[in-house]
Order: sequence, then structure tokens, then C-alpha cells
Amino acid sequence: MERSGNQEGELLKQIKKMELSIRPFLTAEALERLNNLKIAHQEKWLKAITLLYQLIASGQIRTKITSDQLKQILTKLSEREKRRPKIRFIRK
Repeated sequence: MERSGNQEGELLKQIKKMELSIRPFLTAEALERLNNLKIAHQEKWLKAITLLYQLIASGQIRTKITSDQLKQILTKLSEREKRRPKIRFIRK
């Protein structure tokens, strides 16, 4: 019981660290969009901040992200989730 609470606390710290580190790379509008996503779809928000953190850490993002750029990133993230293999049954 105590371990799961400790692990949950560590996870929350890591999420907060990611959130704080990507904040300087977002414009005010993009930050507002991300916060709206946090309220409405926490799972998608978590995937978005994880992806943004990875892109910033790897040096692929060096300038501020606008709201439109964030919207494109979120759209691509949604498309990734929708791609599911189609299984067709061929009966003989």
C-alpha cells in the first residue's frame, strides 16, 4: 500500500517537472489550449506533454510553439491513436 502511494507521488513529481519544463516553450494561447485539454481529456494531455517534453529534450523544438502548431501536434497524436489494424475474416 505504501509503495503504490510512493510510486504515485514520484509519477506526479515527474509529470509536474515535464509540465514546468515545456511551459517556457509555449505561447500564451498554446498554454491555454493545453490547460483546456488537461481539464477535458487528461489522458490525451499526458500524452501531449510527454511528447512535447521529448521533442524539447532532444532539441527538435527550440522556439515557442504557437496554438496552431500545438493543434497540429494534437491532431497527429489523435491520428496515431486511431490507426488500428483492420482484421478481415475471409471465409471459404
